[in-house]
Amino acid sequence: MIVLRNKYMQKLIKNNATEVTIPEGAVIIDDKAFKGIETVEKINLPSSLRYIGKEAFAGCINLEEINIPDGVVEIGHHAFSGCKKLRKITIPSGVRKCEALEEVIIPNDVLIIDISAFSGCKALRKVNLPTAIEYIGSSAFSECESIESIDLLRDNLHVLPTHIFDGCDSLTEVTIPDNITKICDNAFANCYNLKKVYMSKNTEIFEDSFGRYSTCEVIVH
Repeated sequence: MIVLRNKYMQKLIKNNATEVTIPEGAVIIDDKAFKGIETVEKINLPSSLRYIGKEAFAGCINLEEINIPDGVVEIGHHAFSGCKKLRKITIPSGVRKCEALEEVIIPNDVLIIDISAFSGCKALRKVNLPTAIEYIGSSAFSECESIESIDLLRDNLHVLPTHIFDGCDSLTEVTIPDNITKICDNAFANCYNLKKVYMSKNTEIFEDSFGRYSTCEVIVH
């Protein structure tokens, strides 16, 4: 089993290289393996990769692009902390441990948050949606048990898809702004502590938008 450690990475990145390709066969990127390497802008990860360690890419301030292979099952604490230029990360469906992520700051020019992007991030408390956001995929924040509130006032965002906040147990009140014109089935399913939803009479909802057995009060203005 190949484990890539920081010393190896330093040798791999020569002459201030801006793009790095990790060879096939690597299974683990160790804790802090790329930490603080400021020159790299793009990293190509192999399909053999399974684990990304704690702070693996922390402080890569110029990193703009990285692919997470479908075989990855665990991403460690603060793996991408301080990656200020990183625009998009697609989390594979097989990831079963991304539970320590507490805050997500997404650059304002990001247009899309894809399906199940942050699903199961149980410690996630705060999400700052980009001002330009146009589309959020189904289950994007499902089972994010620690999210207490979220600001949905974004001019170009109009639909809350199925299961987007399914299982967000810490939500107690939600305000649906006028830009949201449709709330799909089960968008807020299994939000057992959700007591009140404030929304416009022009927003389309379905019988199960708040879950089949929801007892929350919907206040229309």
